[in-house]
Amino acid sequence: MKFNLVSEPWIRIQTLSGERGMRGLKPILLGAHEIVRLEDESPFVLGALHRLLLAVLHRALCGPEGFRSARELLAAGRFPDEVADYLDQWEHRFDLFDDVAPFWQAGWFPLDASDRSPVTMLAVQHTTGNNKVLFDHSWDDSPPALTPSEVARWLVGAQSFAISSGKGKAGFPHTKDGPIGAAALVVPVGRTLFQTLCFNLVSYPKETAAMDAPIWEAAAPTLEEIQRRPERKPKGITDLYTWHSRTVRLHPEMIDGDVRVRWVSITSGIFASEREADDPMVAYRSDEKKGLLPRRYGQDRGFWRDFQALLPPLEGKGDHPPLALRHAEEIAEPGAEPRVMVIGQGRDQSKVTLWRLETYPLPPTLFSEDALAREVLAECLELAENAGKAMRGVIAALTGDLDEARRVMDREPLQRNFWSGMEEEFPSLLAALAVIEDDGSRAKEEWKEKIRSCAWRAFAPIARAYSRSGEEMRAAIRAERKLRRELHDLLGERKEESA
Repeated sequence: MKFNLVSEPWIRIQTLSGERGMRGLKPILLGAHEIVRLEDESPFVLGALHRLLLAVLHRALCGPEGFRSARELLAAGRFPDEVADYLDQWEHRFDLFDDVAPFWQAGWFPLDASDRSPVTMLAVQHTTGNNKVLFDHSWDDSPPALTPSEVARWLVGAQSFAISSGKGKAGFPHTKDGPIGAAALVVPVGRTLFQTLCFNLVSYPKETAAMDAPIWEAAAPTLEEIQRRPERKPKGITDLYTWHSRTVRLHPEMIDGDVRVRWVSITSGIFASEREADDPMVAYRSDEKKGLLPRRYGQDRGFWRDFQALLPPLEGKGDHPPLALRHAEEIAEPGAEPRVMVIGQGRDQSKVTLWRLETYPLPPTLFSEDALAREVLAECLELAENAGKAMRGVIAALTGDLDEARRVMDREPLQRNFWSGMEEEFPSLLAALAVIEDDGSRAKEEWKEKIRSCAWRAFAPIARAYSRSGEEMRAAIRAERKLRRELHDLLGERKEESA
């Protein structure tokens, strides 16, 4: 069985003309200037595919070595023929079902039917074994039969976004997070896939390239190495982007004349040791005790609430924005205005509670030397956070008992409704900051109105629910008064409004 990822169609794309289809690595990179974007139903696959393409480009171009060469590459409008030459050189290492060195797998892993797992182990959006997520009911004993293109995408996503799922197979160490399993992945996005990849091709000096190697240029870890619980730091960007998070072997089979994959052998891989802020596509925050930690998704928290982490830090802040974003802003042509895509997963230990993909514009004012737009953004986000805290007090006023308030908060989605509404309004704040001309007071006042409106819309179902008795109606009135006072103290005067 053969399925080579260099030439076989397996990655979904949309072209500038609106056509959708699948292509292999070489046609995608050589035609990136004619492609709008990659597409996939899984955000993890989407993020991982970008990193795979970037790893190929860094090695094929041996660069870029700095901003100057990055700008020249962007100005050329398409990737050079060296990309095709490089893929031709290493094409033999991209065969998904190779007997000796299958792509991103371990050829020594036996195809043993007694020690196999459902192929859904490769996808965090599916329920299998210890890899539990919400809202999915796949059966461990009846996994889907995936095509080679489907399982290739799942494999790439699994290796990139692997999370610790506890005990490994007998004789192997416990699994751990991959390099971005617990992080929010940040991808600057351009008008075409070519621009997007150029925006993310950060500096890659020759001395760094000499020590670096992606998985297809390196030997796969041996059985003895995996059993010794190997742990090391990435050798460079392409090693990091193609990290061997899990030891995997696909089990291809013929079903009705076609190659399909239902089963997989999978266990722990290489552990990424504690590292500095070395991932160009991750934002980091400062912790007094632990140093720099990657920004991640909370269990029920959109990344837009931490949007400041993507921007040059305000004075006194120790945050480190993603290097890829700074690179994109530095090389982008005037008027290009890149957007940003953020991908990640919220977790409760080894269980994935949510996965998200958020895309937002990046107004140039947020990156200017004048920090006014960033200061206004920080103030507006703080107002929203304080309003969210006030909503908890409203529930306490509704019940008169803190323990009961906690139970009500689990049952009544007051805060979820509030934050959902605010997320819908956030792009309007970015639009206001894009044309900020005064001291930002207009943008702040408009944002305050959004907070008020979302707070009252979130409270309205609660007020209606507590109307079955005189006692409940009195409780609803107490809570309404509490909300009105909290909003007044936080946001100042405005016209009277109630639920």
